[in-house]
Amino acid sequence: MYRHLIITIWFLLPMFHFLFAQNNIRIQGKVLDAQDGHPIADAIVYLSHSDYRAYTQENGMFQLENIPPGMYTINVVRLGYAPQKLPSIPVYPDQVTRLIIHLSPLPLVTDTVSVIARAGSGNAGQPGKMVLEASDVKRMGSLGIVALLQQIPGVEVETEGSAGQNARIRLHGSRANQVLVLLNGQRLNNPATGEVDLSR
Repeated sequence: MYRHLIITIWFLLPMFHFLFAQNNIRIQGKVLDAQDGHPIADAIVYLSHSDYRAYTQENGMFQLENIPPGMYTINVVRLGYAPQKLPSIPVYPDQVTRLIIHLSPLPLVTDTVSVIARAGSGNAGQPGKMVLEASDVKRMGSLGIVALLQQIPGVEVETEGSAGQNARIRLHGSRANQVLVLLNGQRLNNPATGEVDLSR
């Protein structure tokens, strides 16, 4: 009898842990493309005038935790899409507010685009280049350089400690000490570690 009781309690522990963990979620939702409905990954969802923010996953899902009850304005930004602002979103003390957010793609405005491919036994071609225009920086610059860089495909910024501290950049799976960072043509990489702390 006791053996059966112990096994039953042990089986239920993960369920209790899951339910307890869900108690902190206050806003949960999904960000979708307004044209074809596909989920949008790496969009930034944040509350105005606060430090609460989250990134959408591959399935477009996001969640914000530990938000005090009240009315909030939710902002959603993603490179290539028009920003979305949702005012007067309620947050309750004992239930989850669920949202479906649609972002409209922005038209690509450019003068001339040249695509050059060079094949060769020892040359894989010119490395790819992506330029953030002044309009992109103005629209998202208030979120900080880490959030801005994470909008670029293939770019990953690792952070340690509190938000914005010890931020290291990685490109397409490389190590942080393999990425060259220049400021006005001057190398910023640490001579000892080869890394750059973007929070500085």
